[in-house]
Parts: sequence; C-alpha cells; structure tokens
Amino acid sequence: VKRFASTAIDHSDVTDQWWTVMTDTRAALDARVASLLDEIRNSPYESVILVGHSLFFKHLMGEYQHPAFRAEDPLYASIFQNSKLENCGMAALELDFSVQDINH
Repeated sequence: VKRFASTAIDHSDVTDQWWTVMTDTRAALDARVASLLDEIRNSPYESVILVGHSLFFKHLMGEYQHPAFRAEDPLYASIFQNSKLENCGMAALELDFSVQDINH
C-alpha cells in the first residue's frame, strides 16, 4: 500500500460513463481482452493498474491462463475460472508476453 500511496493515477478516461448496458458475447469479450492485452504489451510502463467490471476480469483470469499454471495450482486456476471478484475486489496478475502457447 505504501508503494501506491504516492503513485499518480490518471483517471481522465473514466470520468464519463464508459460502460454499455448490453451484455457482451464471448467473441466481444475475447476481442476486448485481446485489445487490453495489446495495450498492456505495448505500454511503456512496467506496472499498470486496471479498473473494470468483475466479469471481464473473470473472463481474463479464467480463459487466458497458461496450461502450466493450471497444472501447477489447479485450485487457484479453478477459482479464477469460476468465480468473480467481489465488489471493490483486487487481484494482482503477472503477465508474460513471451509465452505463446495459450489458445487465444
């Protein structure tokens, strides 16, 4: 927490309504996740903080797991795949863009 206390956060992109009232299809979710991952991959920052809808993060954390993670820790893999974050919940993720053998 101390590390983030002095971190400047640019929240200008979330001052207006940025969400839709329509339910996303699986294809739309996959496209949104791909777009987000592309943004993160090309970001000049070492760390980023994301704010969003819990079901979006459930899709990201459940569907984009490396098979080695599923094999190494099936309990957490299952939790990420089948549970959503609580309201105001947080999760820390480490992304490795050098790994290419995920099905998405």
